[in-house]
Amino acid sequence: MGKTSNQVKQQWNAKNYVQIKISVEPDLVAAFKAKCAVSGVSVTSELTRLMGGKQTGSRIQKPASDMYRTRRLRRDGLKLLIAHLEVMQKAEQDYLEAIPANLATSPMHEAAEHTVSALEDALNILCDAF
Repeated sequence: MGKTSNQVKQQWNAKNYVQIKISVEPDLVAAFKAKCAVSGVSVTSELTRLMGGKQTGSRIQKPASDMYRTRRLRRDGLKLLIAHLEVMQKAEQDYLEAIPANLATSPMHEAAEHTVSALEDALNILCDAF
């Protein structure tokens, strides 16, 4: 009887890839997976990219020099940056709202307001880039 498709894939993967086992705090893993989901990439492809390889789908490829690929990479980077800034802006907004009313004129409150405003401006500029 012939090999199943799964067995063939497993053999091919065993021959062409190396698995790495690492121990990471659950919160860090959850945050990394969330960032990958926001940017629309798989965890495997993002780890491969961070390790210096380029991966599209499930195949590692050499970097292309054509304009379309370069532009797509820039846009993907912008999406990731926007996602990070949105998280930062939300956290700073939550912090600002948690400051008691009696500290509304304090330097701490003013700094938080300025930070929220600056992040909103940055987000607007980056969103306009699309």
